[in-house]
Parts: sequence; structure tokens; C-alpha cells
Amino acid sequence: MPIFLPFVSASGQGLLLDGDQFIVEGDQQVGSGDINVTAVVVSHDSSSSGNLEMVLTSESNTQLASDNRSISLLADESVTEVFDIQAVPIGTHVLVLRLWGDVGVEFENNLSEIQIYVHKYSPADAVVSQPQSWTLTPINSSNNQPSGNESIRDGDGIFAEIGLVNTGDVSWDGNLKILIDGIQQLQQPVTIFGDSTFYANVSLGPFTEGAAIITAILDENGTSISSVSTNLTIGPPPLPRVVFNLDSNPTAHELGNLVQWNISVENTGEIAFNGDVICNFPSAVEIINTTVSIPPQSIWNSSLQITVRPGTILCYAQFEQRMHDDSLTNSSHDYTMSAGHLMRAGSDGLTISGGPFHVGDPIPLAILIHNGGDFTGSASLEVRESNLDGSEMGQWATLEQRNLEVGSSLELGANHFPISSGEREIEWRIMSSDSLVSNDLSGSISVAVQPSQALSTAISSWSWTLSEGLEVEITTSLSNGESREVTLSVGTEGTSGEVEQISANILLSPGQRTLTYNLGQPTASSNVWARLIPVDWTSSTVAEDSTTIVRPEPRAVLSIDSVEPTNPVRGESATITYTLVNEGGGDVLTGQLTLIDNKDGEILWTQSSQAIPSGESTTASFSISEWPDYNVVDITMFWETPHTSAETTSSILSQSEAEGSDDLEIDWLAIVYGALFGLLIGLATRTVMRARAGESILPIREQRTRAPASKKSKQVEEKVEVSCPACDQSLRVPATFSGT
Repeated sequence: MPIFLPFVSASGQGLLLDGDQFIVEGDQQVGSGDINVTAVVVSHDSSSSGNLEMVLTSESNTQLASDNRSISLLADESVTEVFDIQAVPIGTHVLVLRLWGDVGVEFENNLSEIQIYVHKYSPADAVVSQPQSWTLTPINSSNNQPSGNESIRDGDGIFAEIGLVNTGDVSWDGNLKILIDGIQQLQQPVTIFGDSTFYANVSLGPFTEGAAIITAILDENGTSISSVSTNLTIGPPPLPRVVFNLDSNPTAHELGNLVQWNISVENTGEIAFNGDVICNFPSAVEIINTTVSIPPQSIWNSSLQITVRPGTILCYAQFEQRMHDDSLTNSSHDYTMSAGHLMRAGSDGLTISGGPFHVGDPIPLAILIHNGGDFTGSASLEVRESNLDGSEMGQWATLEQRNLEVGSSLELGANHFPISSGEREIEWRIMSSDSLVSNDLSGSISVAVQPSQALSTAISSWSWTLSEGLEVEITTSLSNGESREVTLSVGTEGTSGEVEQISANILLSPGQRTLTYNLGQPTASSNVWARLIPVDWTSSTVAEDSTTIVRPEPRAVLSIDSVEPTNPVRGESATITYTLVNEGGGDVLTGQLTLIDNKDGEILWTQSSQAIPSGESTTASFSISEWPDYNVVDITMFWETPHTSAETTSSILSQSEAEGSDDLEIDWLAIVYGALFGLLIGLATRTVMRARAGESILPIREQRTRAPASKKSKQVEEKVEVSCPACDQSLRVPATFSGT
């Protein structure tokens, strides 16, 4: 980067270096070499004379080159000066160009002095650092985690951190090769920046006990430029050493004997043994599985009981840590005696029939076995299910057990119900409590299990009328797969609980299906529900639905609107107009209309009624050919349907009562009005006559008006109360009245 520093300033104009035309060639190159400097001097505004000095100095302030040139220019003239500096060494140097004499005043990029750094880079120089600076960490070669050992032990790998040094100014690119005992183990590209150290991290091993030589090589374009080796000493491993021992007293046993076996596991190694102790009897039947931790120089003891039969009792250690090679990790004892001998009766082993299968479907399993021994033997088929990689292992389950006579063959088989979908592995084995079982009576078989089919149902619509009953439309849905049998239940629910109206087994195919059922007139009427229950299969969903329903409850209202004539004549016809109203809640069904005479219960008229939709009404009339033969007629009209009823009552005054033509009936209102009218006429006449005779009107009137009034009062007191036949009131009638 150039650094421009003014050195001299003078008043007025003069010589200046043109910074825009200043050029340095050979700067920032690798290795020593020439530098060419081009500078342009301009005389601004006036003729000027002076000198141009060039000095090149190293970082240690040693002068590498210098020059001083005379400059004489007319106004606005310029001259180009070129300095050729040869054999400039590697390093960072300072180049200075400075004007002397008639030097002008600096402006913009016109300068009296220019000072810059000039670089000559040293080439890349990469080497492998010495082994003393390497870091070697013992690791567990199985997982590349630190082993915890203080030194490299048998079976360990190492994690190596190797320094790669570049003393040059520019980056070095190449490859790092690692050799163990002269055999290349790895090669990886590396870049080492100038004047820096790069640490390469590599994992090596595992190593065996003894010695090994590790060599690190830097390779550039197939040529080794640096190589460093170091010797490794691999010590013996700090490992557990276990010795299994299995014994019983005595060791000779008869078929069916109950025998106790003693197990001991001794650790003579340097570190603790951590693992599982497992015992099987007979083949593959696990009778002990326990986790143990045995410190160095310690013994673990246990015991087990078995019922003697042909087979092998085997106890062994299951572990992940490394062990001494001379460890004894198992112990066994064979029982050979006369007994049943179970073997395959064919070459197929366990077979599966049918399919495809879904989770929850029965998978038919079967195997044909033969008893080639000397005694009758029992056999049972056991299976367990897992993923193909052995994960999610289920428990052993016994599917079927049977006895085999000597020389006989039979099939063991039953259904297995898968618990998960995907590629499943069914592990199987034949077990016997009294017979020798051939080694080929166990194995595994794979089967593809699809997810459970999804089943759903919904009440898509419902309709409830008094004429048709409760009709429900149900939609069922079954996901892709097999056709399935289900139990469909449909019913209603009320305060007393659920009531099932429909229960039927139906076969559903994948897809949707719509079913319609009439439930009649159920008494439980708060909700209607539908439920689907799989038959011998498993659904991934619960298929049920319910919805609120409303029972139709129409409100029937009956009214008598009019009677024509208003006061019918006894024995003659009369017309009655009525209205039937359905105030809502459902349709009113057809029914019966009846009109009765309340006095003797006689049916005056009857007729069927039409159905009336919810919220509607109808008005009609009918005639009675002969009106009842009494004055006040109380009638009641009834409207009866299968689900509703209404009635209305009315009292009708016959026309003969209004006219007073019935000898047996007394029109008390006419009598009262007539009596009052006659009394007024009598009083007026007597008053006029007394006035004409010259008598005093007032006293005589008072006396004569009181006497008739008193007499009249006595007549009123002779009345009695009777009950009104057409109402709930009491009537006062003369004591001699005998009418109704």
C-alpha cells in the first residue's frame, strides 16, 4: 500500500510528482528480483529546476538502492523518470521518491514526496513438526471416544494432533499422508497459510500390543517435501478377564428330575466386568437374564433349578466391553437320554397363509412336526414379534400346545395378531418340557403388515314425523384394504339411558356406504346414535356418532267460531262453524271430530278430520238437523288424533227462551222489567188524581208508595235458589217454579 507524505512545501507553483501516473512493477512477487519504478514530474505554471531523489531501504534500515536525478522543466512541462532496481531481496522494504528545489504546493494527487512499502515474498516452506509437539490421545476404536487409559493399550486407537509448519510468506497446498509401519493409512489435503502452523487431527488404529512406527509426510504434487516418524509402544490392555463355571452335584440326572445348578463368574482382570449373565435351557429358552458388575479379582455366584429333559443348559456372558482373549465367557452341560425327539416333518418350517394383513388381523401360522423319539412328547409353538432390525422386541407368546405319540406327525398352528405396521419379523420356536427339540425347530419369518384400516360412521340426516316415524340416514366409511364385517348398532337415548333399536352384522367394502333405518316412535328421544364394532379385526379409529333429535309434538287447538242461527230453534237445524289450529311442533295426523250434548251425552255429530301441517289451520262447518229440545244447550266438541287431542265447550241459548214461548220456562228478565214499568205507571196515575182532588201530594205519596213497596218485598222473599244446569252459578227463581 503506497504512503504519500509531503516533504517540502514552498510558496507559489513548481515541481510536483503526479500520483496518478506513479507505477511500481515487481512488487508483491515471490522470491528476490527486480523492481521498476516509473514517476512523472510536472512543472506547474512556471519554469522550475530541482532534483528527484529515490531511496529503497530494508526493514532493518539498510539502504538497498538510491538515485538522484536533476530536473529542469518549463512551465507545465513534464518528464517521466524510470528507476530500475535490481536483485531486491526477500522482505518488506520502504521506497521513497522526494523532490528538491523548486517544489510546488501540493494539491489533489500532485505530491512533493511519495513513500510506499515494497514486498518480496518468501516462497512457501512447509515441514512436519517434531513428534515431541504431537498430541496422541488413546481412544476406544469402536466409537472414537477417549478410552481413559493413560497410555496406549492393546485394542486402543489414537487421536493424533500433528503440527504442520509453513515458514514462508505464501500458503502451501498439498497432502498429508500417515503411514503405520510403512503402510499408508490415510491421505488428506491440507492448506497451510503463510507464516503459520496448521494442526491436522487424525484417528488411527486400533493397535495391538507391541511397537508401531507412525510416519507423517507432506506431499506436493507427488513429491515428499517433509517426513517425520515416531515410535509407539502399545502396552497390554487393562481389561476384565472372566471365567464361567457351571456345576451340580451329582451331575448324572434322570428324565424329569428337579436339579439345582450353581453358576460362578470370576473376574481375574484389571478392571470391572459389566454385562449380563444369561442361561438357557433347553435350546433358546431363557431361564436367567441378570445384569452384573464384577470388580477385579472378584466372584459372582448364583443358582437355578431345571427339570431334566434332553437338551443343553448353557450359561454365557453378554457384554460390550473388551475382554482378555483368554476369557472363558460361557459354560454348558448336555443332557442326552431316551425321550421324545421333535423334528420337522417337512422342509418348510413355519408357514403363513393368507394376506395381505393389517394391524390387528389374525395371521395364520402353522408348522408340521414329527416325534422320532422313544417316548410321547409335548410340543408348543411360541412366537414373538419385532422390527426387522430386532428392535421393539415383544414377549414370547404360546400359540398352541399338543402331545405327539411316538412316530406321529401333526400340525401346530394358531393365529398371531400383529401389533405394529411395516416389515415385521416373527421369531418362532418349538418348545417341549419332556423331549429333545431339533435345532431347526426355530427361526424367523418376515411379513408385511399394513396399518389398521380406519372405520368411521356419521349420522348424515334424520327426519321424525308422527306419520312415518323416526327415519335415520347413516353414512359408513372404510379406508383402503379388505372388506370387513362389522356390527352396526343404532338406537336412541333419553333420561333412562340408551335403547338399541337396530343391531345387525354387515359387510363393508372400502369406501362409503349410506344406510337408512326407520326407528318408529321411540320413547327415548333426546339423541339418536350409531355405532360400528369390528368383528374379528381391529380398527385404528372409534366409529360412533350421535346427534340431538326433537320428538314431533304438535299443539292442537279447537274452537267453535259461530252458530247459525245465533239462537237456534228447538227441533230445527243449526249450522256450527269451527276452526282446527296446529300451533306447531309437528304435523297433526288425521283424526275424529265429535260434538256431544253435555246434558245426556248424546252425540250430535261426528266426522273424520284431515291432517294439518305444522303452523297451519282449517275452518269448516257442519249442520245439526234437529236442535235439542230445551232452552240452554251445553255442547262439547272433541278433536281426537293418534297423538293429540283438543276440546272446546259452549253454551247456546235457544230461540224459544229468548221469546218466552216455552210454558215450562220463566223469562225472569221480562217479568222484572214489566213489573217495574207497571209500578211506574201506577204511581204516576195516583199522583195526578190526588192533585186534582186538592189533596197533599207528598205525605199521601210517601204513605201510599211505601205500602206497595213493602208488599212487593214480601213477594221477592218467596223466591228460592236453584243451580244453573249450563253453568256453575246459582239462580233465584219463584218457589213454585218447576222448570229446568
